[in-house]
Amino acid sequence: MNENLSLIYSAIDATKKAISDGDKTQAEKCGWELCNCFEENFVADKEEDYTPELCRLQLDALATLLDLHIMRGDPLDISARFGQLLKKFKMDVEHFTQWTDAEKKPLAEVVARAIRNTQNFFTGQLTTTHKPLAEHPGQCKCFLCKKKPANKKGSHMVPHFLIAETFSYDGSMDREKVVVDVDNLSEGNKEYFFGHEVYDDTVNKLLGHSFSDEEIEEESKKVNALTRDYVFCKECEERFGVIETYYSQILEKKIKEYPPEIPYLFWMSVVWRMSVGQMGCKLERDHEEKLRKVLDKCLALKREDIVIKKSKLGYCAYSLYKASDTRDETLGIFGHHVPTKPYQALMGPYLINYYTSLSAARTFCKQHDLPVEDLNNGQEKEKIGELSFIDFWSVKRRFLDMIWKHDRSVWNLGKQEHQLLSRYERDDKKEIAELFDLDPNEAEETTIPAWINSENPNAVVYPRSIRKILLWMKRHDNKIDIKEMSKDTGYSPEEICVMLDYFDKYIGRLVKMEERQRKSGKIIGGCKLNCVKACS
Repeated sequence: MNENLSLIYSAIDATKKAISDGDKTQAEKCGWELCNCFEENFVADKEEDYTPELCRLQLDALATLLDLHIMRGDPLDISARFGQLLKKFKMDVEHFTQWTDAEKKPLAEVVARAIRNTQNFFTGQLTTTHKPLAEHPGQCKCFLCKKKPANKKGSHMVPHFLIAETFSYDGSMDREKVVVDVDNLSEGNKEYFFGHEVYDDTVNKLLGHSFSDEEIEEESKKVNALTRDYVFCKECEERFGVIETYYSQILEKKIKEYPPEIPYLFWMSVVWRMSVGQMGCKLERDHEEKLRKVLDKCLALKREDIVIKKSKLGYCAYSLYKASDTRDETLGIFGHHVPTKPYQALMGPYLINYYTSLSAARTFCKQHDLPVEDLNNGQEKEKIGELSFIDFWSVKRRFLDMIWKHDRSVWNLGKQEHQLLSRYERDDKKEIAELFDLDPNEAEETTIPAWINSENPNAVVYPRSIRKILLWMKRHDNKIDIKEMSKDTGYSPEEICVMLDYFDKYIGRLVKMEERQRKSGKIIGGCKLNCVKACS
């Protein structure tokens, strides 16, 4: 047996054993090692070198990673991986007509196993979970109480008062004046949503043209991108409204004395709603249920009836920061689309780090040199830290990079419901691209790897800040004069250094990727197991 293939087989076996043992930590570790091992050792330079054995090896790796997703319990990742496996099997069987039935049988056995495991998972979930987004009132039970039909339309997963100023075209708090840019990551397209009071002259200013009659009709059918329909019942929606109003008055300092449990419950409700509404943050399934039980016990229809008994609140913690200076950065709702530790999200200028265990929060802070005193756990008045511009910028870049890395790995292979929501802005010159739409022909400011071409326009991004710096360098014969650059761009020398360091490393990774691709070559139809990296 080829030594390289033997390494892959060993990595698959190790991952299977960890899953079989129920050791989640070890399974995660082995899954990542499997991805890396496959990428380094799977080589087939010519079509004639691609055998049924190699096909089975790919399918087995995909099926093993599918089992890892099933162990995690995330329906979106399971669907995506399952779709990837089926597509791979179908394409190879149809392409290699010379393979005999005897050679195809082991391939079908791997796929059959994957089908059984996937079916068993979803059959077991039907009685305990809901369809992520319902289309009709009462189609599922309320996500919070799990008793009454979910019949409420227009529920905000992120409360309106936190993001109203971010998304409104005139900086007002009017929910009918929102302008939202929607990146549908799995489908690879962008949409927009304009509130009912975004008038024709504003539309013309933003889009460069007025709505046609057909566009007006289409716009009228759109659901507000910042809300979800039929997730909660009317009563539970009102319960959220009570604590939102209470907390907004605390945040605005209209109320100075308050139970510290109120901010604690409020932010628990936000993180939980973002997860169940698939809007910028994803909790592990057991954590999602843990928070649901606390919220269902504690939230009430009257402020005075909110339950704040210590024994019912759980032992979660969070740190909250606000950026008072975001410069001209595009704001929105950004977070990880897969579970992370801690759970993190940006909502306009607010950053939250959320922990489902106070002890885990303290440990994490100590390990990563974060101030433990910034933690809130509902025991004292809420602390909100200041987030510097460059820290805000760095967090946002990390979110966007991780989102892109994860969500492009399931590109058109399964339904990925998560969207990226940002404020809609006019972008004629492509100077404010955050995630999509780099025009390679306009990327003359630096050396871009050859594989980034018109066939792959979404492989790299220029954040607005980076483009501003690169354009300055282009106008000044590519010299780096930090002081002059700082004066002209508005960024401090320290900020410019952080941004250029980020971009240098980013391009470095792309160059290495190009080199790996050149060495390993391509497999039929681009089906080399490059997508297996989406283990996260």
